[in-house]
Amino acid sequence: MAHSLEQLTDTHQANEGAQLALLDQAQAAIEAATTVREAKDIRDKAEALEVYAKRAEYSGLLQKRCSEIKLRAERRAGLLLREIVKHGGDRSQPTERPTLSTLGLSPKQGANWQRIADMPDEDFEAAIQEVTSERELLRRAKALEQEAETRANEEKVEKAPDLKAAIREGGMFSAIVIDPPWDAGDEGDTNQFGRTQPTYATMPFEAIRDLEVPHLAADNAHIYLWITNRSLPKGFALLEAWDFRYITTLTWCKPSIGVGNYYRNNTEQILFGVRGSLSLIRHDVGTWFEAPRGQRHSEKPDFFYELVESCSPGPRIDMFARKQRDGWFTWGEDGVQEPQ
Repeated sequence: MAHSLEQLTDTHQANEGAQLALLDQAQAAIEAATTVREAKDIRDKAEALEVYAKRAEYSGLLQKRCSEIKLRAERRAGLLLREIVKHGGDRSQPTERPTLSTLGLSPKQGANWQRIADMPDEDFEAAIQEVTSERELLRRAKALEQEAETRANEEKVEKAPDLKAAIREGGMFSAIVIDPPWDAGDEGDTNQFGRTQPTYATMPFEAIRDLEVPHLAADNAHIYLWITNRSLPKGFALLEAWDFRYITTLTWCKPSIGVGNYYRNNTEQILFGVRGSLSLIRHDVGTWFEAPRGQRHSEKPDFFYELVESCSPGPRIDMFARKQRDGWFTWGEDGVQEPQ
C-alpha cells in the first residue's frame, strides 16, 4: 500500500480515477494497520497527495478523499497509541516500548490523535463527511466530550443524596470548603464564562443559598467559599444566610490571564468566614498564594487544600468536590464520600 501511495504522488500523468482507486486501497490499509508507524506512514503520504492534488488543481472530490484518508489514518494511529498506553508496549513488537519521539510524534500530535480516536464511531463518520482538517475534527471531538461530561455530571448530581446524609452523630464539620456551581444567568451578563463554559450541572443562587450548610457546620467552624471577582456580592450574601461572619479574603493568583467581559481575570477569591469562635491552627499564613491551574474547568489547586489542612481543624468537608481527598469528607458528583 505504501508503494502504491508513493507511486501515486510521483505519477503526474495518472488520471483521477486511478488516484481515487488507490485511495480506496489506502482505506483498507488503514484498517489493517497494526502499528502506529504504519498508520502514520499512510497519513503522511495522504497529506502529501492532498497538497499535490491542490497544486495540480484536481477536483474537490479527490482533495476531499485525501483529507478523509488522512483523518482516518490519524484515528487509527490514535487507537493504536491507546493500546500502547494500556499495555505498555507495541502489541506487534512485545520487546519494544516506543515513545512518541521514536514514533516521530510530538506530545500534542499524540494527544490530538487519541482524542480523535475517542470519538464514537457514528460521530466520527458523520464528522468526516463535513470537515476536511484535523483542527475542525478536534473541535467536534472536544464538543462531544463536553456534552458527554455535562450529561454524566447532571445525572450524578441528580442522584446525590441530601446533604444531611453527611451529618453523623458527633461529626459536625469544623471546616467547610464550598465551590458552588454558579449559574452564569444570575449575573445578567451575556457569555459571562466566555470560552470556559462549565461541563457540570449549575445551580441558581436561590438553590445554593438554600443548601444545608448551616446544619453541616459545628457551633465553632470555618468556611472557605470560592467566589469569582464578578460574584463577590453574592458570596457575602451567602455567608450571612449560612450564619457565618466574614473575616477576610484569600486570593489565588493564577499563572496566566483568563476571561472576562471587562478586565481579564487572573485571580480568584475565597471568602473566609467564622461561626462562633475558632482560632486558626497557625498564624503565619498570608492572604494570597500562587498555584497553577488545573486540567478541568473550575478545578482548584491542591495547594489550597494543603493550606486549609494546616490552618483549620477537622473534621473537614469539601462540597461540590471534583475528587476524593485523603482525610476529607466530600460531597459532589458521586454523593457523600467518607475519608479514605
